[in-house]
Amino acid sequence: MLLFVSHSHKDRGIASLIKSELNDFGVDVFVAHEDINPTEEWQEAILEKLEQCDALLLLLTDSFKNSFWTDQETGFAMALKKLLIPVKIDIEPYGFISKYQALSWGDDSTDNIRRLIELLIDKQLISIDALIQSFAKSPHYDTADTRIGFLMKATTTFSQEQINSIAKSAIENGQINGAWATKKQLRQVFSNHRSMIEPEFLDQLKSLGLIQD
Repeated sequence: MLLFVSHSHKDRGIASLIKSELNDFGVDVFVAHEDINPTEEWQEAILEKLEQCDALLLLLTDSFKNSFWTDQETGFAMALKKLLIPVKIDIEPYGFISKYQALSWGDDSTDNIRRLIELLIDKQLISIDALIQSFAKSPHYDTADTRIGFLMKATTTFSQEQINSIAKSAIENGQINGAWATKKQLRQVFSNHRSMIEPEFLDQLKSLGLIQD
């Protein structure tokens, strides 16, 4: 999935944060100031990415409204019938995009990113497999708790390959099998899909308290 972030150069810090955080969820985020090679014809590169993108994320700041290029990007994306996702930082959606419901952006960057990811999940712009992969790489207990929440928001039904990927992650990643809230969720998931779990994983999951007889 390709997400194009339309923003004023003054807001490149927010755009860079979004790019960094979403990369863990299999989202290819295009941020012009980072992704265009100085030797490229930048206007052509932007038009190409607008044509290729699955959605346009608009960072609605005062600087956005005063930028000539952001309105051009928005108009081009609308003509291509791309999905628009306005993010209200300073201002409400205006003009042709005033009909869109904006995601409010506050002072808590962690909460902002969480709500953005949940919105992308609702829009089916993040795949189940990408969520499983990000969950498997959870570096902390809190991260595991958050990412299992994302996964459960997306679906509660998994294929055999998916459930065994989750089982393998739970066995190998101590930040997953040591996270209390995550373990509670996994017990229910494994209970519902027990017949699909590979025999080699069952005993290990039992010893971790993730499957009960």
